[in-house]
Amino acid sequence: MNIAHLKYAVEVEKTASITKAAENLFMGQPNLSRGIKELEETLGVKIFKRTSKGIVPTPQGEEFLGYAKSILAQIEEMESLYKPEKNNKLKFSISVPRASYIADAFSKFVREADMSKEIEFSFKETNAMRAIRNVVQENYGLAIVRYQTIFESFFTNMLRDKGMKSENIWEFEYQLLISKNDPLSQKDVVDIEDLSGYIEICHGDPFVPSLPMSDIKKAEMDENVTKRVYVYSRGSQLDLLATVPHTYMWVSPTDVEQLERYELVLKPCRGNKHRVYRDILTSKKEYKYTAVDKQFIEKLYEERDLLSIPEDADENFITSVVMTVDGKSYTADITDNTVTITVPYTVSLNNAEVEFKYTTSATIIPNPETVTDWDNERNFRVTSYNGEAREYAYKVVKSEIESDGDVELKTAEEVTSFAATKTTVVKGNLIIGSDAEEAEKITDISALASLKEVTGNIVIRNSYNGADLTGLDNIVSAGGLQVGSADVASKATELHMISMKALEALSGDISVYNNQVTYILFEKLATIEGSVMFNAPSLQSFGFPVLTTVGQDLNIQGLNEENKAAGTIATLELPELTSVGGVLAVNNLAKLTSMNFLKLKEAGGLNFHTVPVMLETINLPEIETVNGSIIMEANMEAPPTGSFVTQRTRRSVRLQDF
Repeated sequence: MNIAHLKYAVEVEKTASITKAAENLFMGQPNLSRGIKELEETLGVKIFKRTSKGIVPTPQGEEFLGYAKSILAQIEEMESLYKPEKNNKLKFSISVPRASYIADAFSKFVREADMSKEIEFSFKETNAMRAIRNVVQENYGLAIVRYQTIFESFFTNMLRDKGMKSENIWEFEYQLLISKNDPLSQKDVVDIEDLSGYIEICHGDPFVPSLPMSDIKKAEMDENVTKRVYVYSRGSQLDLLATVPHTYMWVSPTDVEQLERYELVLKPCRGNKHRVYRDILTSKKEYKYTAVDKQFIEKLYEERDLLSIPEDADENFITSVVMTVDGKSYTADITDNTVTITVPYTVSLNNAEVEFKYTTSATIIPNPETVTDWDNERNFRVTSYNGEAREYAYKVVKSEIESDGDVELKTAEEVTSFAATKTTVVKGNLIIGSDAEEAEKITDISALASLKEVTGNIVIRNSYNGADLTGLDNIVSAGGLQVGSADVASKATELHMISMKALEALSGDISVYNNQVTYILFEKLATIEGSVMFNAPSLQSFGFPVLTTVGQDLNIQGLNEENKAAGTIATLELPELTSVGGVLAVNNLAKLTSMNFLKLKEAGGLNFHTVPVMLETINLPEIETVNGSIIMEANMEAPPTGSFVTQRTRRSVRLQDF
């Protein structure tokens, strides 16, 4: 442990930051960290701990620091007693770029100078090359050199060749400076196109010798700007901005006091070139900082930190995401570190216009400006100025397109027009066709394939002249299905097949009265909460392979227009049916030979009162409960199809455990 270790610890406590302490001590951060670690190992105690507010002393550390400060104070007092008398004149010289934080640092430095002594200070605002020349040729002690980072190698090599040393002060992007009375000051973000026709106020000497002028202009100046005024004095630049309408300037971060003094505002600018600048402090290699130099450098870093450590330095939030596609904007929901944007399933977010806002002082990976495939989910990491990271999950929800109220499609044109909306959910009834005598025939509804849900009934009216229900294949749930009625059978003469391949649940009834329907197939329909009524005298096939539950009556009939039994279906089977809340009724199917309900356990009643004489089997091996009547009647003779007598019979009927 030595005196340097004590100074290290005291400075870390003062700044609550290894980084700031290292800067103030003019040493590298790793060396300072190593020195603190060596000190702690020597003492055998932990002096500091990290918290959300920075580095703070431990209880043992506070005790040690009290002793350290006392020792350093005594050493300083002892040195002051025995130091030889020095020159009473304070000398300081520096060349700098035109920057408010440097000028403010110099002002504070002068205000706090020891006025009991002679003072000789030189502060010159100029460009990078003249600043270097002033050190090399004019015996200036220090220079602050500003350059774009793309010219890094040029300046590094030049300083080396001239025998100069340097240290980084700050790296930043230029910001847009305008009058607060300018209309653009009302915008949160200025677009580069907004500056068209404005006058750019420029430094009078921005150029870098030994580089092609075309390269410098390309890097420093927008070739689209047609109005420029070159000004050498920083004060005059600010006066022009404050008093001349439609002027702007690109500047380093500027303190609030100066902005208010000149009634100016800083604005982010979308579309501006990504230009990063660096300020470095340089001097001759053999030059040793004087006490006066160190006082100025301390003020310089204080002013830099006032600007470079923003109020939101601890924050790392995504605050808003808005995407615009074809003139319509969609705002994301941001909850629990998840950014969820919901758009209709027909909308692609790829290459959308995106307004992505996050904590101003934070950084984000990946940069939203580089992302184009916004339909894909990804993670964003937002890191605060102080280095704390937060992960956000970005998710896309493709929502259904809903139509509120009943939808009635009476003509082919109306079908086409509605299909163009890409609606997926109808919150009401879907009515296809018309019962009017002269109604236009609709033969094709395949364009309705976007539909996934109908909360009300699907009603097929007489003017529908299609062979099947292709177009409704993607509907997963519906309130009910109605084709014709008990009073008036459907006159949809070309409708031979009723099938909805994706339908899984019905909250209401199925009601089909149609003389032409031959095939019925619902491959995925498992639950019908209401009743089922089919009267289809042309029935050949009846398929509900996964139907398990019918909430009310299940009634299958084959009566024709002459009120006689018909249909050619021979076997009726519902292999997964377990429960019928009402009566299970199968009647008037002229060719029926067997009925199989292999898993049916419960029904409100069984009604087979008019079955053909050739019926051989009614198979209900799992039936346990019938809450009402059981009726079975068949014709014992072999009359023509449709002729029945009322004699009771019981042929090969198996009701196990009944």
